[in-house]
Amino acid sequence: MPEATQWLSVLVPAYNAAPFVAECLGSILSQWQPGVELVVIDDGSTDSTRAVVTEVARRHPGRVTLARHEHNQGLSVTRNELIRAANGEYVWFIDADDLLIAGAIRGLRPIVNRHAPDLVLCDYLRTSTNRVRRGSSFAGPSRTIISDTSTILAALFEAGQLHPWSKISRRALWSEPLEFPHGRVFEDVTVMPRLACRASTVYHEPEPWVSYRKWAGSIVATMNPRKCIDLVRASAEFPAAVQRRGLRLSDRALFASRHYAARHFIRAMRHLAEWHEQDASRHARGECLALFEEAIEGQSAWLMRRYLQRGWLYRGAQLRYWMSRAARESSAVRMDGERAVA
Repeated sequence: MPEATQWLSVLVPAYNAAPFVAECLGSILSQWQPGVELVVIDDGSTDSTRAVVTEVARRHPGRVTLARHEHNQGLSVTRNELIRAANGEYVWFIDADDLLIAGAIRGLRPIVNRHAPDLVLCDYLRTSTNRVRRGSSFAGPSRTIISDTSTILAALFEAGQLHPWSKISRRALWSEPLEFPHGRVFEDVTVMPRLACRASTVYHEPEPWVSYRKWAGSIVATMNPRKCIDLVRASAEFPAAVQRRGLRLSDRALFASRHYAARHFIRAMRHLAEWHEQDASRHARGECLALFEEAIEGQSAWLMRRYLQRGWLYRGAQLRYWMSRAARESSAVRMDGERAVA
């Protein structure tokens, strides 16, 4: 790849991240090299995040670009603005509570120089209070260029890890209309498959480059009906993205994407079954069912047959149970509404 003024932009959205953002930025700056920029947006934090980042920037003159929202805009808006602010040929999102593992940028550079892929995927470490586990972002070939879109998407969905911090992409892939959806959670589940659809070439590096730190206040740990709907909606937008690109996916890729959607639908339904506000839960179940049907293009019978062929009887039974339960709830809500009108 020809030498550029900036070959990599590391992008950090930060909101009320004062306890850990200095360590995050330090893990990036310790690997700084010419051609790398670090861009941080403080999304209207109410704690000392801005002061912490300002101090880090003071100690590393010329290496940190900091912007700030006066009021909290949300993660999607912040990430979209970070992309627009980036100058590098490649962009890499790192969350403010995570760490870039030593040697990551040094490992990425020769891949970019030698292969110039549109998208690089890396593995990661999942760190909690009492253990560290290794995770993979791709269930396909490693350390080779892959150019078949069906193979790329199948391996992406089979791994089931659609976080943006394990994907380093050409900034050019983020041209309009691709952006993170405003006002929604699980926005990465919506965007990462669409990003992969745009990539002509993908390279998977099995070395862990990011340390993902799981904490009790995360989105996943604090689910509610709105978040459940967002979780299922994220998969519902994938078929339309495939159609817009004019892609014909293999049976493997179709099954992987639909099974991924089914896993999230079941997960959402389980959360809703435990939700204490039953009226909100009942309405959300019906909406989740409609979105799930959209995600699998109405092919529930096809998906059930694939489960049967694989001997996944329990998974098929789970899906059947939750779809039936959601249909009953949706029907009951509709009848309640008709009685109220009458």
